[in-house]
Amino acid sequence: MKKLLKILAWVAGIFVVLLILVIVGFKLFFPVEKAKAMAIEKASAKMGREMTVEGIDLSIWGGLGIQLVEVAVANPPEFEDGKFLSADNVDLKLKFWPLLSGKFRIDRLIINSPEVHMYKRADGSNNYEFKALEAAAPPEITEQLTPEAKTAGVAVSFDRFEISNGWVEFVDDSSEFAVKLVGLDLSTTVENPGEGQYLSTGQLRADSLFATTKTPLPPLAISLNYDAEYDLNKSFLNLKSADLKLNKLLLKLKGELSHPKGAMTVRGNIKSDRIAVADLLEFLTPEQLELVKDYRIEGSFALNTDVDYNENRPEPLGYAGTATVTNLKLSQKDIAGELQFEKALIDFKPNNLRLNIEKGTFD
Repeated sequence: MKKLLKILAWVAGIFVVLLILVIVGFKLFFPVEKAKAMAIEKASAKMGREMTVEGIDLSIWGGLGIQLVEVAVANPPEFEDGKFLSADNVDLKLKFWPLLSGKFRIDRLIINSPEVHMYKRADGSNNYEFKALEAAAPPEITEQLTPEAKTAGVAVSFDRFEISNGWVEFVDDSSEFAVKLVGLDLSTTVENPGEGQYLSTGQLRADSLFATTKTPLPPLAISLNYDAEYDLNKSFLNLKSADLKLNKLLLKLKGELSHPKGAMTVRGNIKSDRIAVADLLEFLTPEQLELVKDYRIEGSFALNTDVDYNENRPEPLGYAGTATVTNLKLSQKDIAGELQFEKALIDFKPNNLRLNIEKGTFD
């Protein structure tokens, strides 16, 4: 047994030494300026945009790769001076074994501390469409995606894609809508088991999400874990599971979406275990909070709702569900008294609501 362990230790040691020699060799003989010029030339050509890189180096931690330092991608010529993207660095992790035969295959794309500015003018023109990249992507993907989704579709088409400490802004002048994500961390994996079939899992987290329609909405902290599969041939998305957290509100989602050449249909379920009523007040705007300032409400509720959407129906949206409210206390400053009950069961669907209160009092 000791002899076997000694042999295994020697084998491991030899492998580590070889790996170190490979890395040192790359460091010594890596043509930095040539690689930098080639990266800028090829990336600019593929994107159809000017790209700048301040430096290039080999990265070791987390796998052997090439790191582009201080990267920037310009806006299209028809937009004013500015950058579509800037990042501290872009790390391209390479598959190790193909390197031994002189082939470069990207295993993981990591973008560190990026700032992304996506802008859509009132006339519909935007700065986030990359015609050259879309031409290189599978047509079945780009033909079915909106312009806003094509850029993301091209990015997450890597086997593994990561964003660390990102800042993303989207402004749409045509609808007076804007959203900004601060402190964004994203990690996705994509598998392609068959033609037109994609399996994806991932995690998204943002310290703050700011959204504005005609009035600003309260900022939110957001996190999402998901497991999904998509069949391009059938235009079918199966969201196996998703945990969505908005501030303290946790929702469990699952569902199916189909969008063939006819109309879009959606079937899904939204569930929550326990939501404090006070936590919901964080989603109200200052104007809405003004409307309820004279009310005091305490308690919690759980939700289980089925959603059904079909564009072909006169009333596209359908829903049915139950809510369980517990330990409710409700009062209004101009009314002498307080409504209390231990439990209430609420069944709801369009144009129908049934309420059953247990052990209710009004003092």
